[in-house]
Amino acid sequence: MKFKLIFLIAIIGASLPTYDFATCRYFISEFGYSCDIQNGVHSTADPLTFENDVHLSGFDDVFVGFVNATFARFDTIPPAISEKFPNIKNLDLRASEISGTPAALENCDNLETLQLDGNAIATIAANTFEACTNLKNLHLNANQITAVAFPDINLIEILLLARNNLALTATSFENLVNLRVLDISGNGIATLPADLLVALVALEELNLSGNNIAVIPQTFFTEKEALKSLAMDNNVIADIDISETIDDVEVISSTLSALINLENLEMRYNRLTSLSAIAFESLTMLTTLELDFNNITIIDADAFKSQQNLARLNLFNNELVTIPVNTFRNFDHIMELNLGNNRITELDPSIFKFNENLEVLILSENILTSLDPNVLKPLTNLTHLDLTSNQISEIHPDTFKFNDNLLALIMFDNQVATIDEIMFESTGNLHTLYMSNNRVNYISPKIFESLPNLIILDLTGNLCINSMFSGNNISSDLEPFADCFNNYQIIFTPATTEETTTEEMTTEDIEDTTLGSSSIYASSVLTLLMLIAIFITKMS
Repeated sequence: MKFKLIFLIAIIGASLPTYDFATCRYFISEFGYSCDIQNGVHSTADPLTFENDVHLSGFDDVFVGFVNATFARFDTIPPAISEKFPNIKNLDLRASEISGTPAALENCDNLETLQLDGNAIATIAANTFEACTNLKNLHLNANQITAVAFPDINLIEILLLARNNLALTATSFENLVNLRVLDISGNGIATLPADLLVALVALEELNLSGNNIAVIPQTFFTEKEALKSLAMDNNVIADIDISETIDDVEVISSTLSALINLENLEMRYNRLTSLSAIAFESLTMLTTLELDFNNITIIDADAFKSQQNLARLNLFNNELVTIPVNTFRNFDHIMELNLGNNRITELDPSIFKFNENLEVLILSENILTSLDPNVLKPLTNLTHLDLTSNQISEIHPDTFKFNDNLLALIMFDNQVATIDEIMFESTGNLHTLYMSNNRVNYISPKIFESLPNLIILDLTGNLCINSMFSGNNISSDLEPFADCFNNYQIIFTPATTEETTTEEMTTEDIEDTTLGSSSIYASSVLTLLMLIAIFITKMS
């Protein structure tokens, strides 16, 4: 049986069609008249040829501006493509099994974009693109390139070389005076030649992420005033500042001081331990600063004194215990601040005094035990607050008093015992409240009067409820949720020693009492269940 199966497979394999030529499927795309190469196979011994082409009405080869040959089987770039389509502007050869490039491409003077990502190219000759005089975008990501030189393509604007094996020299990019975007991430680069960027006077975006860079040469960014975005994630940089001795005097400067127009700086997953007063001193145009997943323990009070334009600061997953009170004083335009996953135990009441435009504040995974009511007072535009995984046991009635724009409050995994309507008197716009995994044993029924727009309420993992409260199944939700409302003590009236429960009381008899440190609202069971039913009806 085994031999019969093998024989059958062999017959089927032999009957599959083989192609000695390629055909084009012509169509109109965003790039104009286009060709999608079908059955493309090319090697030095068996060059690519085209047959049986059927153009769309009114078109022929000279109209083709885009050729797609992704996932073809080429060992090099087929000359037949540029010969057949003399006006091609965009050639996509991604993942086409190309292992080498010709000594020089021909008939490519109109080519503007060449995509060679995901091949197996190891070397590129210095004159490979010599004839491609109008080439502006060259994509070489995910190859095996070890060295580069581009002496003849000085019009190029975008050069992508991520995930190769580059060994850079001072002359690697020496003629690329019009280059705006350079990506050399993921190359395992340990040392940056100090003069690597000298010729790149027009550079606006640089990606150095995913390398082994420990030190940035002091003059590396000299005269790079055009740079707007710099990514250096996933390196081993421990310090932004560099110390040098001039006339026996130690002078400390920032390696970023020349980047006066930088808007976006990403330094995630490095080894920074502190932020000095001069680290970002010259970066007055900065709008986004990503410093998460470092080891920062100390922030100088003047570290961000020049960042009046900063809109987003991410310090998630560092080692901060305290933050100087004036650290954020110049954040006139800050909208998102992430201080999560640090070791912060307390926030000064004036920490956000000048940050009225802040919309998103993340303080999750710290060691906060309380929140001074003045901390959030200036944040009148706050919409999202995350206090997850702290040790907060009590919420002051005035904590959210001035946050009437708050939409989402996330406080799961704390130690809150009481949820009272007074807490949310000013947060009528709140639509999401996560309070799961606290120690809630009482919820005021009046809370829903303060939160008319509430859509999501999660109370799982608390003392008085075992499943998420929702309006999906009234019969199953009423019983466990009622426990939160009925957590009252037996009340003794002064005129009698008989025990009286709330079921026997009139409205006048109902009093506020205390369970531990919690304020308890007592009411009849029937009234409470009616309140719940009304709430569920509104939610459904």
